[in-house]
Amino acid sequence: MDKFCASHKVTAMESDASKRWRLAAIFSALQGMADEHATALGMGYDMVFGKGLAWVLTRINVEVTRYPSVYEEVTVGTWYAPPGRLTFDRHFEVLGAGGEPLVAAYSVWAMMDLSTRSVVKVRDLGIMFPDGSSEPPVAAAPGKLAYSGLMEVAEHRRARYGDIDTNGHMNNARYVEWLCDMGETQKDGRCAVRRMAVRFMSETLPGDILELSVGRGEGALHVRGQNLTKNETAFESEIALG
Repeated sequence: MDKFCASHKVTAMESDASKRWRLAAIFSALQGMADEHATALGMGYDMVFGKGLAWVLTRINVEVTRYPSVYEEVTVGTWYAPPGRLTFDRHFEVLGAGGEPLVAAYSVWAMMDLSTRSVVKVRDLGIMFPDGSSEPPVAAAPGKLAYSGLMEVAEHRRARYGDIDTNGHMNNARYVEWLCDMGETQKDGRCAVRRMAVRFMSETLPGDILELSVGRGEGALHVRGQNLTKNETAFESEIALG
């Protein structure tokens, strides 16, 4: 199974005031496709949870050519490369009705031990993974997002009930929602993000308070989420607008 695809109709609940698919909803759809594909391959949520494990997203780069409109029918596809020592590269594409490229993404995943909350080496998992796809990526790989410029504190937010997923921590799509809530990522009432790369560095648990700081340089916004509750960085992101 090289590429796993499914159709998706953008709903009103997933759309913003500009009647376009919200970026956080796109992230959720990609995450859902990854779960469906993993399940089809016999290594989905129930299978790994039974072994005390969970899939976690560590890095992702999403590039948007055009935001699909509300009620538009799109095709979401995903495939993954052969696993490395610690991580699994997974790729995504969203295509319009005529095969028009709309969204491309390159993501990096790992397996977390739910008892220790630490990443497990692939060879120690005791799981036989199917061969990965030879299909090439359609988006650039997410880098380390190193930013050394000045940053200003923009706001503080607390992780609440609606932010937490089945792994007991803040879901990746909720970080994206927080980033899109920041005024600088909007233009004329719409999301102006053309590329968003996020590096998830540590878990955000219920009740944790994050300090969001913003830096600006070389045509991009740089946002860092510092977990004040645990005194560690939760995430770093680079956002290109257009």
